[in-house]
Amino acid sequence: MSENDRVYLVASSIIATLGVPGKVKPLEKEDLKSSPESGETDGEIVLRKIKAFLTEKALPETKKELIIRTLQNTLTSDNLNKITAGETQLKRVFNKIVDDLGRYYKIGLTTDFTGKLFNEMYGWLGFSQDKLNDVVLTPSYVAKLLVKLARVDRNSYVWDFATGSAGLLVAAMNEMLIDAKKHITSPDELARKEATIRAEQLLGLEVLPSIYMLAILNMILMGDGSSNILNKDSLHDFDGKYGFGKITEKFPASAFVLNPPYSAAGNGMIFVEKALGMMDKGYAAIIIQGSSGSGKATDYNRRILEKHTLLASIKMPIDLFIGKSNVQTYVYVFRVNEPHQADDTVKFIDFSNDGYTRTNRKKASINLKDTSHAKERYEEVVQLVRFGKDKLNYLTEKEYYEGKIDPKNGADWNQAAPIDTRPTFEDFNKTITDSLSWEVSSLIKRQAEDENRLGKITSPLKQKLSNVHWRSFILKDLFGKSTRGKRLKSEDRVPGSLPFVTAGETDEGVSDFIGNNVTVFSKNTITIDMFGSAKYRNYNYGADDHIAVVHTENLNKNAAIFVTSAIHKSSHNGQFDYGRNFYAKDADALRILLPEKEGQPDYELMAFIVSEVKKLVIKGLVDYTNKLLKIYSTL
Repeated sequence: MSENDRVYLVASSIIATLGVPGKVKPLEKEDLKSSPESGETDGEIVLRKIKAFLTEKALPETKKELIIRTLQNTLTSDNLNKITAGETQLKRVFNKIVDDLGRYYKIGLTTDFTGKLFNEMYGWLGFSQDKLNDVVLTPSYVAKLLVKLARVDRNSYVWDFATGSAGLLVAAMNEMLIDAKKHITSPDELARKEATIRAEQLLGLEVLPSIYMLAILNMILMGDGSSNILNKDSLHDFDGKYGFGKITEKFPASAFVLNPPYSAAGNGMIFVEKALGMMDKGYAAIIIQGSSGSGKATDYNRRILEKHTLLASIKMPIDLFIGKSNVQTYVYVFRVNEPHQADDTVKFIDFSNDGYTRTNRKKASINLKDTSHAKERYEEVVQLVRFGKDKLNYLTEKEYYEGKIDPKNGADWNQAAPIDTRPTFEDFNKTITDSLSWEVSSLIKRQAEDENRLGKITSPLKQKLSNVHWRSFILKDLFGKSTRGKRLKSEDRVPGSLPFVTAGETDEGVSDFIGNNVTVFSKNTITIDMFGSAKYRNYNYGADDHIAVVHTENLNKNAAIFVTSAIHKSSHNGQFDYGRNFYAKDADALRILLPEKEGQPDYELMAFIVSEVKKLVIKGLVDYTNKLLKIYSTL
């Protein structure tokens, strides 16, 4: 099947199985007979059921004819109705759809389900690389945000000039119906209002035929088939009038929502200029590539500001469209038909942290997790745009800024809260501390090198080292079986005070401080990470499953430090990397060289050696500190 045929066949199969209670019986699998008889082929049976459904839903005749005409060629094609092994390809596909999807859309659909369905079908359409950013579905929670920012209510007239699969219009319809139920108590009046909302208060335009059919299907699945979804080029073929029903009347738009194709002129701002120019009043909320507000659409932006007011500029998360597109997006909010003045205040919001954690794992059941009050944060953004900084709660003052733009500029829409660059005491303190830390570490390193090279080691230590007898020991025989922690993904970590050890040399492998309920390993133990790097821990800590913990709790502290060096010398040998990790079982079998006395590890000698080396290090540090004190006392 061609790409478009695949989309049309899925749409046809779903529509045919919906039915209308008491009026149109849903098409069942057994209704398809795979008959070659004219008028009784599987495709013709599906088509008749679709016609009956659309007629009963009281769609405008022209719209019904357009849908049937679009689907008919696919459903009646010889290829799909050819009988092989007793049944047609159409029946096999129909059965698969009913079996795999029917249980979802027959029990009541949600925008989450339809969003996943349409994302999948978008993938079939095989858009060229330069068109990928032009056909990205707006996530349902972002669609809801745009609708609220555009102040949609039961009396709004909402349109979308690049409607895609109609996700924004579905969100608008839901918001309008919710508001109607909230304010209308009469059942008859509410029923009339709901019918009006569906038939007269929504309008969308989509130029690509295959995506247009997805928009039609989306509206039908969400309980509406009567809205004005037009298969037209909004920039060249649309005059602002209804497409069905009141075809001679102008659509009285009062709310505009949009996620435009970014390849269009001005990164899509050409759609904004035209739509707002056809409105008399209301509000608009668009999500668009950020560069449109910082230089790629200056001419469009200037002309827009001559007639309309920019109320807010909202920086969205960079991974908002993860797996589909990789662009920085902004949401711009406008008041229609009121020229922007130089003294108008614009609300700039950095919404990079929206409370959601996103992944792009194909086998994951959930790729979107609310990890930090996401729903509350989205509602807060709506309140901030409407009422100002008094609504700050989850967001900080660093993420909210009220400023000005130059209406004649057009490239200053992406501002952020100004940063105070005056250095403070804390800045000076950090700079000096960093500098001293480097100098101290350099001094210690140089001193250690000098001591080793010149043999300037204290005589007791030198004497002890010359008499050391070394022996190989298996780590498990000395300290028992090593243990390991449990995997804790970064998005699941709760902030707290317990050091959490993963791997690496930075910060001794401590990647985070957590408050999760995990196994706590006691101080005076040794960890070996996935690369074989051994570290002595003189504090309680948690660890992930790539960390082997050697239980030296009962060992003298200085002796444990000696053992750490011996382990590191044996394990950190380049054998272990991302391809071959060091595990707890490797620790158990690890052989290390230690000083021995009568066949046993000489922990007393180990502790003495470490103690003497510490004295050397401390002496060097004291000497250096005295030098520094003399220098700084003259400043």
